Amino acid sequence: YPLSPMQHGMLFHSVLGDEAGVDIEQIVGVLREELDERAFERAWQQVTQRHAVLRSAFRWKDRPEPCQEVWPQVQLEWRKEDWREAPPGEAAERFETFLNTDRARGFILTAAPLLRLALFQLGPAEYRFVWTFHHALLDATSFPLVLREVFEFYEAFRRGAVLNLPSPLPYREYIAWLRGQDLSQPEAFWGRTLQGFTAPTELKDSSGHQRASDARSLSGEQTVTLSPEFTLALQRLAKENGLTLQTLVQGAWASLLGRHCGNKDVVFGTIRAGRRAPVPGVESMVGLLINTVPFRARIAAHQWVLPWLKGLRQHWRDSRAFESAPLIKIQEWSEAPRGRPLFDTIVNFQPSFWGDVLRAQGGAWANREFQLRSQPNYALMLEAFGEPQLRLNLVYHRSRYGDEMIARLLGHLRTFIEAVAVNPQRRLGEVPLLTAGELEQALVIWNRTSTKVPSAQCVSELLEEQACQQPDAIALVNGGDEVSYRVLNSRADFLAERLIGLGVGPDSRGAIFLERSVEMVVAILAVLKAGGAYVPLDVTCPAERLAYMLEDSGADVLVTDSRLTADLPPHQARVVRLNSDDGQGAADNPDTVGNDATDEFADGETDPPPGAGLRPVSRENLAYVIYTSGSTGRPKAVMVSHRNVLNLFAAMDQVLGREPGVCLSVTSITFDISVVELLWTLARGYKVVLQSPRDLVGSSPAKANQESNRPTALSLFYLGSEDSGAASEKYRLLIE
Repeated sequence: YPLSPMQHGMLFHSVLGDEAGVDIEQIVGVLREELDERAFERAWQQVTQRHAVLRSAFRWKDRPEPCQEVWPQVQLEWRKEDWREAPPGEAAERFETFLNTDRARGFILTAAPLLRLALFQLGPAEYRFVWTFHHALLDATSFPLVLREVFEFYEAFRRGAVLNLPSPLPYREYIAWLRGQDLSQPEAFWGRTLQGFTAPTELKDSSGHQRASDARSLSGEQTVTLSPEFTLALQRLAKENGLTLQTLVQGAWASLLGRHCGNKDVVFGTIRAGRRAPVPGVESMVGLLINTVPFRARIAAHQWVLPWLKGLRQHWRDSRAFESAPLIKIQEWSEAPRGRPLFDTIVNFQPSFWGDVLRAQGGAWANREFQLRSQPNYALMLEAFGEPQLRLNLVYHRSRYGDEMIARLLGHLRTFIEAVAVNPQRRLGEVPLLTAGELEQALVIWNRTSTKVPSAQCVSELLEEQACQQPDAIALVNGGDEVSYRVLNSRADFLAERLIGLGVGPDSRGAIFLERSVEMVVAILAVLKAGGAYVPLDVTCPAERLAYMLEDSGADVLVTDSRLTADLPPHQARVVRLNSDDGQGAADNPDTVGNDATDEFADGETDPPPGAGLRPVSRENLAYVIYTSGSTGRPKAVMVSHRNVLNLFAAMDQVLGREPGVCLSVTSITFDISVVELLWTLARGYKVVLQSPRDLVGSSPAKANQESNRPTALSLFYLGSEDSGAASEKYRLLIE
């Protein structure tokens, strides 16, 4: 007879899937009792003969559609091992190895039975048994039905009694009802529900997880259990608001997906039990009656939690009449592209774990424990059990998710649910996800960044220290020009005196409009030495942007080159023109930008004019004012103090150390990584090789700007002496 849609999907993935062990279920039973092994084996054989679905296999070759066929007689595979002499640690390790190997074996799906048993004796009254079967035979409701019958027959056989149970309802009757359903109404419902949804909500691992290579470790499982107090609070909350624990779990998962994926519209799969079908005795039928259907939730941070949860609850109830629709049909009725799944994760809520229900019967059952080991086709499945304490269990494929990521997800899920239990009267965006440990890490541990900062009060003092310590060391290289620290400091002091004479002082602004050159660095240092804050301007910027930045910054002076004055828009700043060929400079009024009068200074001067660099500057004064890209609206000024810059220097010391080296500087001064390339390196005694866009692109700066829509942000640091051998060379490459 035919397969259910769920069976059909499992068969498809078992035959064509690329991961071993998918949909292979393992129920592990721990028995703390003296066991009659012969009677136990007979009981399993008897129950297998009673239920046709346990004697079923699948056929699909040379058929228009797959079918399941019931074999009249089957012989169970039964394995028995005695581990009473094995040390406890060794026995546990051997048992895990068996489970992994047993799962990887799988089944030949064309040969019944698709189940097998293994029994391990660990002590005089301690056993473990493993019931392995293919999920296409049974759902979770069937598990305790089968186990109850097994132990009923077992007790009868031990006593030598005969047990007569009513004939079970055959699974094929459910299939017959299922095949007779009219799909027109489900098509309309699911079409409306999924309207506009075209792509699955994909939850990706952000923890840097490496794909597991060992097939035996591909399946993972992690669990958290809420306290009785929180479980009781959630049950009370659900009852008072017409909700269920299932709704709370579904809402928490939807919110978690939305925040982790950045989506306001999410879809995940849910398991419907299928036990509401109008088939007599369906609630006690052994077989696979479950069905997977999509669950859609729209999320907005401003929504109030309780009304939103009530909407989810109503959606769940509305879909109940259409829960048996085949998932493959729902896929066709949606707007999703053919071949793409509707969802990437799945949620399975059960009021209680069936193993706990069995133990709660008391008597011999109190000494029996049960666990389920599964590996679903979906890479991530949330199993939730409502009683006696809410338990959240994530089953995942390590080919997609790492253990660290799953632990984080469980922590976020728990945090959300407990926060709702404590205070449901809030908006969705106000419900926290981060655990207490993550908050401690984000707010405290990651902010433990205090360190010893330089004793200097401003950036220029650090350059002066280098000029004193190594005056003849090369500070800058630009093309064929090489400038020592002594000369660089002297030239900056000389220009600083001119700027002071023009009124530059603490927190005043000095704009820099120069091509990449030694003069550009001299100008930056001179503004800092005069006590001002430099405002970097790019020579390739449009005139409108330059005019805005000059006006918005309130620049007191503008340091430029005589060749570039024609590119400047009208402005109110005093102009200091530098001649890049002979080191000359002149100060002009705004209305005499073209004045040829110059005030010369030369590289050979070693003694700065009196008063240069003596303006009192504190760490709180501005060092530079830099403008954002202005990709939306006008560019915005960011004011950076000397304290900020010195803090950056301390951080760079931790990354690269304080030993001098060589730095290739390629970044525009309008991009703040240039502060590291130029100022930190000079403050630490580096030789800075200054590259211009012409050097990098082989064209003019304007053309270089056209060929790249963003500033270059690459810094190469060479750590070591110039004459060191290759074996001791050390580099750091910073890329932004």
